[in-house]
Amino acid sequence: MKPETALFARQAILDSQYKIYAYQLLLAHKSLQPKNDISDILSSLFLDLPLNKVNENKPLLIDIDLSDIQSVPLLPVKNIVICFTASNRELEESAPFLQSIIENGYQLALINPDFDDLTEKELAFFSYVKISVERYGVSNVISYANAQKFVKLHIIITDLSIKQQLDKISDLTSIKLFSGDLLNIREDVKGNKVPIYKSLISKVIILINSPLVNLKDIAAAIEIDSTLSYKIIKLTKSAMYYRNFRITNVQRALEVIGLRDLIKWFGMALLTSIDGKPDCLYRMAISRAYFTQAIAETLCPKQEGAFITGLFSYLPVFFNENIEVLLNDLPLDDEINNALIHHQGELGEVLRIVCLYELGRWDEIPFANFERFNLDKEALKKMYITSLIKTRELDF
Repeated sequence: MKPETALFARQAILDSQYKIYAYQLLLAHKSLQPKNDISDILSSLFLDLPLNKVNENKPLLIDIDLSDIQSVPLLPVKNIVICFTASNRELEESAPFLQSIIENGYQLALINPDFDDLTEKELAFFSYVKISVERYGVSNVISYANAQKFVKLHIIITDLSIKQQLDKISDLTSIKLFSGDLLNIREDVKGNKVPIYKSLISKVIILINSPLVNLKDIAAAIEIDSTLSYKIIKLTKSAMYYRNFRITNVQRALEVIGLRDLIKWFGMALLTSIDGKPDCLYRMAISRAYFTQAIAETLCPKQEGAFITGLFSYLPVFFNENIEVLLNDLPLDDEINNALIHHQGELGEVLRIVCLYELGRWDEIPFANFERFNLDKEALKKMYITSLIKTRELDF
């Protein structure tokens, strides 16, 4: 009997410069194979995934229950970090096993420990400690982070929901690693660049959809923004377009890209031109766009606009504004607007599937509805992996 597919999703762990330091790997092992040793799921995952492309040579953190794991498979790449919650008694009882995991090349991370009772002997097994702001609160996190016994460990602050939490912790501790929803939540900021970019988006979309489309006019509109112009030209250096010729202006870049893909690449160049946003946010948006397009090609192949739907679903985070306001008066197709605002229509259903997958809420995806399209868990996982690889190849 073929083992059930172990789905996964990837989330970024950032450093103090908002650069990607590591990736957290979400796994569906509990719901999919509750009676199996987690080592079987890890073995299957390591065999299935091009891990060097998924983790991009960065640490890859995998959360498990200590009681679920009896052994670990051979390490396929460096920097695999096994993360778990354990009491002091469990750590003491599991000491020989933990030592064997380390000897096999893995690193260990302790999740939300009992800080007051932890000894340096117990902490010696670990390279990382993950601390949840949601569980302990900002004040306690600061207190624990400054404790002398944790000075040799990499501390990762998790479950951050607003930037103010991060700012306070950064000011009062030496912590440099964090993760959480704050990257995906818009903040109301005065003086943002929405009006300028909204006007530019509108103008370019109108020109692209014009019956008498003219690349010279589109290039002139884009060249108003020098950063955006640079990004458009840089796109021609991607593997998809590169043909060993020199691109000296936006119009020539548009000729290379072609009208068919123009709105897609314009959208990518637009988002990656916005200042003050973490690099990983651009990549998350582009990866989602590729993932959305791949699913739409299977479920609704005649429906256009899937890529831009996935990409523009990140607009609120980039521009710190509600999606309804951002889309107001933009000349986008009604199908795209309904998908972005209400998750309605064919594209809306696709976008909903994408968001559920990224959040690790795989049990809410109605796979039974997609049997006639041959879209099962394995196919969906392959689409997700491909979206990550394509995004990496763009080298933004």
